Amino acid sequence: MKTVGGIQPKSVWVVSTEVPSLRGGTPVRNFNLIKRLSQLGYVVRVFCIEDDHNPDDALAKLRALPGVAVTTVPAHRLSRWQLAMGVMLRRVPPYMLAYRRSGLEGALAAALGGQQPEILQLEQLNAYYAVAGLLPEFRRRGSKVVLDAHNVEHHVLKASLELSGFVRRLVGLYILPHVQAVEDRAALDVDILLACSDQDLRYFEALGCKDSVKIANGVDLDYFAISELPAGPSLVFMGGMKYPPNEEAIRWYLDYVHPLVLAEVPGAQLTIIGSNPPAWLRRRSGQDASIICGGYVDDVRHILKASMVCISPVLHGSGTSLKVLEYMASARPVVATPVGARGLGLATGGQIIIANEAHAFAQSVTSLLRDRSAAGEMGGQARRHVEQHYSWSSIGDSLAHSYDTLLAPVEALGT
Repeated sequence: MKTVGGIQPKSVWVVSTEVPSLRGGTPVRNFNLIKRLSQLGYVVRVFCIEDDHNPDDALAKLRALPGVAVTTVPAHRLSRWQLAMGVMLRRVPPYMLAYRRSGLEGALAAALGGQQPEILQLEQLNAYYAVAGLLPEFRRRGSKVVLDAHNVEHHVLKASLELSGFVRRLVGLYILPHVQAVEDRAALDVDILLACSDQDLRYFEALGCKDSVKIANGVDLDYFAISELPAGPSLVFMGGMKYPPNEEAIRWYLDYVHPLVLAEVPGAQLTIIGSNPPAWLRRRSGQDASIICGGYVDDVRHILKASMVCISPVLHGSGTSLKVLEYMASARPVVATPVGARGLGLATGGQIIIANEAHAFAQSVTSLLRDRSAAGEMGGQARRHVEQHYSWSSIGDSLAHSYDTLLAPVEALGT
């Protein structure tokens, strides 16, 4: 194995059910942590599922990272009958069934025939469920198993069910206890668990995990280095509408907040970007010139550059709000609900405004739209805050330190 500065680099295998990339939430975290490990001299091998929804250049960018090798398996499609029977018998969401039958476990087994990693890192409960059958063999060979939980998944599922229709809610309530049981078992089964927020960390600590540590989400500071605020009263909301809390958030804002903003700032315009915009939102945008439904945008920076204020009016959900970090890294002032700024330890102050009620939310937005200087000052403080606390470099360094702690007993035995 190649040495770096006279020190043998550590070997890390990362299992992800999505291709790590610069699009989305989970793939962005995975890509940037892998990138930092590569910069630190780690030898990384990624095992992931490739499907039609991956960005065109995602795999090329991943493979271009020094010391990173990538093994992909094709997405596995299940018939409706297989999905129905699987949900009834296995009591897990359909996508988890597809991941389990994807071939990820077989790809890992084939690779394990010739070598083994010091660290096997599983990205989310999905990856654990897909390859759980192989974990005893990794442990037998001395590999340490890490679960990067991202969220408390059964909390996310429960939040989504609160906004779902009757049939989906009924099915969800049927599988929810089993999903929690699988998640709890996974957390107790690994050598170390990584949580993104203090709230999630407290859940896993109370569960009695062997070892758990907070490895926060971050943001690409270079990518989101955007120029000064525009002159016009423009707003932006970013969030994919396949996630029910995002659709609920924008509906609440348009119904209860936006009319109050327009009453005070008649020229205000809101741009909504994110995949899968629902039909009602497209219709509303076509009928109201103050609402632009942009749908999916490959590069959001030009939208952020044209936006004076960013909003996160989310009412339900779990985990960490990556979009708020991207807003703040872009030096834009942010108005959010407490849930909209979840997992970041932020309170109303110089970096962000937290408002939980429609009138307070609208008042905060209008005050920033009317005072470009104040908006610019808040945006500048927001940028400085993420520079200090949420760079991927510092977060990746924390991950590497966790690896060192995990491997220290093994290394000590060999000296």
